[in-house]
Amino acid sequence: MKLRIKNLEPYKGELDILYPAEIESPQVPLTENIYEIGFNTTYGNAHDIYMKDLWLSYSNIALDENFKFLFQYDFSIITLQFLLSGNSLTEIIQDQKPLTYYANQHNILYYSKFEAQHEHTPSDNIQLVRIHVNPVLFLKLLPENELFDSFRQDIINGNPGKFCSSSLPLTPAMHAIIRDIKNIQSTEYYKRWMIEAKVIELLMLQFEQYEHSQTENTQSRKSLRKKDIEIMEHAKEIIMNNIQSPCSLIDLAHMVGTNEFYLKKKFKEVYGTTVFGYLFQKRMEEARKLLLSGEMNINQIALHLGYKNPNHFSSAFKKQYGYSPSELRKNT
Repeated sequence: MKLRIKNLEPYKGELDILYPAEIESPQVPLTENIYEIGFNTTYGNAHDIYMKDLWLSYSNIALDENFKFLFQYDFSIITLQFLLSGNSLTEIIQDQKPLTYYANQHNILYYSKFEAQHEHTPSDNIQLVRIHVNPVLFLKLLPENELFDSFRQDIINGNPGKFCSSSLPLTPAMHAIIRDIKNIQSTEYYKRWMIEAKVIELLMLQFEQYEHSQTENTQSRKSLRKKDIEIMEHAKEIIMNNIQSPCSLIDLAHMVGTNEFYLKKKFKEVYGTTVFGYLFQKRMEEARKLLLSGEMNINQIALHLGYKNPNHFSSAFKKQYGYSPSELRKNT
């Protein structure tokens, strides 16, 4: 069983990671491997743990520039992926829509003897945790709920796919379990069972979070009329067209022919966030895009997005992404 990692840009190179072929056997020993990562402007370290049905990888990497990696799998595997820190990671699975992670986000992926492209933006502190699970074990743990049927069928049919169309936020409970797994100090027999129990607990939190978000969205959508959705789409369009100088809630409500209470209630039901929460998110996304492009300096970006004080903009940006605009610009 082999995973080949090819560096596509800006430098060429490749690395083969071999996994025990008898990994499904109850007799496979728990094995740990700690190694350094160093290639041109990429450096860091990784800690891998192999055991029956599970492979865990903790990576700490620094990148001085944008990097593209190609992952080539000659086996099928489920991967729980957690980006604890770093600027962003974009994953492209065959011809599917790209999946982007930002710091403190996670998802679950199914790889089936194919290639996946990873694109990392520069950061001096990328912490990535990948927990690979035997698909047979994963299917036993996957809830018998129609919300999970699409992903279940992908696995059964051998079609690479992702659990959730967009990455979900990491919770404090998830962070705690990830730390606990890495810090388990015990003999092999006990450590194996402790790791397995923690991974299952972590997986249940992922399932529960996804089910809650989907159920909440479905219930909200069912209570909405077609006219409600059309009005909120109009409101969203106005927000996007006036992102530099947004209007007040009252003015926005009048522009779409309703009142402030109705606008606040229905907008959150349709988009899962408040009007100002949506505006903030889109402003930060636009800011990040402009910072990476180098088209404007930080003060210009702040003014462009409607911030009179650049310091307020920098604070808002750091609150969203965990790093300041200047830190991102420095590593770009």
